[in-house]
Amino acid sequence: MQIPKIGSATAWHVNRDLRAFHWCVAGIIARFPFYEADEEDRFQEVADELRRLLAALDATALADNGLWETLCDDVAMGNYANWEEE
Repeated sequence: MQIPKIGSATAWHVNRDLRAFHWCVAGIIARFPFYEADEEDRFQEVADELRRLLAALDATALADNGLWETLCDDVAMGNYANWEEE
């Protein structure tokens, strides 16, 4: 479960258990880099691919407003392009 800030009454689902969390983290890391900065046409495609991967690893991972669904939404917006600092 993810709690957005200390003392918050809100909590969001992450995974069904620690093992599933480990599988999801490993799957996401193995898939990175997701796309290059100039590949805007691939953002949604990659997000959908990640959703399929996460759902296969843990059927509960894509809970509404959960950690993984939020990550996939961010990927779809292009927030995780592979770039290097200059």
